[in-house]
Amino acid sequence: MHTTQTPLKVQLLIIGFVTIVLQSSGQNPSINGRWFSAKSEPSGQAFVTRDFTFNKNNWTLCYTMYADSTRLFPIFSFDAEGTFTVGKRIKKLQAAWEADFTFKKKFLTLHTNNPHIIKQLGFESCNLQTETKTDISANGCSFLQSVAQYETEYDIVMKSGNNLMLGNRPADNNLGNRTARPSQPGELLEPFDETRHQTNILNPVMPILHPDQCFVLIKVNIKDQEKFMQYVTGHLGTITLYGGKIIFEGMDKTSYEGEAKDYNFMVIQQWPDQKSFDAWWNSPEYARWKNFRSQGADVTVELVKQRGDMK
Repeated sequence: MHTTQTPLKVQLLIIGFVTIVLQSSGQNPSINGRWFSAKSEPSGQAFVTRDFTFNKNNWTLCYTMYADSTRLFPIFSFDAEGTFTVGKRIKKLQAAWEADFTFKKKFLTLHTNNPHIIKQLGFESCNLQTETKTDISANGCSFLQSVAQYETEYDIVMKSGNNLMLGNRPADNNLGNRTARPSQPGELLEPFDETRHQTNILNPVMPILHPDQCFVLIKVNIKDQEKFMQYVTGHLGTITLYGGKIIFEGMDKTSYEGEAKDYNFMVIQQWPDQKSFDAWWNSPEYARWKNFRSQGADVTVELVKQRGDMK
């Protein structure tokens, strides 16, 4: 049986023709799957991550804002879900299509209890509880409008190798009308990888204190053991009178870096607020024991509060 081989040049022409036909047909790209920010994306003085899932014509998003690029201090998460359609191809951009995203549900989760940050965001009147996912679909919250007020975003989708990009958002973050549809791609989204993309990096410090609480660090170098023991046994009862408590005492220390001033041991107190500590420090109950303290030891006393306003 005789067969005819197609010349290489003809094969290349056929491949090129098929490619042109597919491109001109406007065949929609497949964006199904889960996509995560390739890096912590700058947003004003904060940073955000986007966690998208596309499944046929449905989509979900978890948008989380952080105070820092390492994502140790989460501020809030905005979750949304809805439907989407991919429309016509954008001729000015390679491998880009118009895409309309319709909101069905919107949720807000507050991760900080810092009153200054909450006020800056306009969340103070939304009846939010920390780490509680709240449905804001009907009423919205601050700049996050309700579904009825802001139902559809007119965006673009663009494939770049194995990665995905949506449109570069305008300064007012409003894609609520067709004329606002972006003309350029935004930050890169990667296929989600469980080992690389941590959606919630827990900060080990923030749960310890509410914004007003503080620690007092006391380093003690004993000079006169008898006088100092009189101070210890005498003043301990005065701490609880003003709301304080001792949460740590340590004598066995090992320095790993730097030169610490010599001291025998450290005491850590916890107080409901600085005002309570000041009241105790200047109280008549504690005053009678200060001479024993100064005679018995040299001390350094430092009050430490949690992180303040985001600068």
